[in-house]
Amino acid sequence: EAAATGDEELVALLLADDPDPATIFTALGHTRKLPLVDRLLAVAAPETDARLLASAVAEHAQAEHWKQDPSDHATLIDHLLARGADPGPAFAQALASQHSSLATRLAALVDLTRPDPDGLLPLHRAAQAGAVTIARQLLDRGADRFARDAHGKCPRPSRSTRRTCPRMARTPWPRPRRSSRTRS
Repeated sequence: EAAATGDEELVALLLADDPDPATIFTALGHTRKLPLVDRLLAVAAPETDARLLASAVAEHAQAEHWKQDPSDHATLIDHLLARGADPGPAFAQALASQHSSLATRLAALVDLTRPDPDGLLPLHRAAQAGAVTIARQLLDRGADRFARDAHGKCPRPSRSTRRTCPRMARTPWPRPRRSSRTRS
């Protein structure tokens, strides 16, 4: 509650009690006051800023969907990106939320070679989501169209995406490279 109301003195008292990571993350989810966000992130686990960024992306998409003002979320997203938060989880969340403008913005920042917790590279995520424009953006940035994910697969749209989106079915996705071994 202290974070939600913006009571900096009460937040300082709570932080003095050495709260657990879940309590800090909950407090971060309830405040949009950037000085409090910075103060809470200073004592949070290292990956907390990336989790908060992904959460802010999801909330931003929901606010837009329900025709609410997403400006608080946009400000928090900008602030976390400026702080150097890993955009990977937020990129996956933006694709899952079908928020193309945020996904496009995050695609310009995401590490092309770093897999997400599910073992998928950004190009794999874009292909799976059926985001042709974003996949092309990642390829233009240098994503390897033949890179394999943690499951040994090349980036290709899922069968359900190809069935429901004719444009995805017509898009030429890469096929795995053949072995260079020759028969003797």
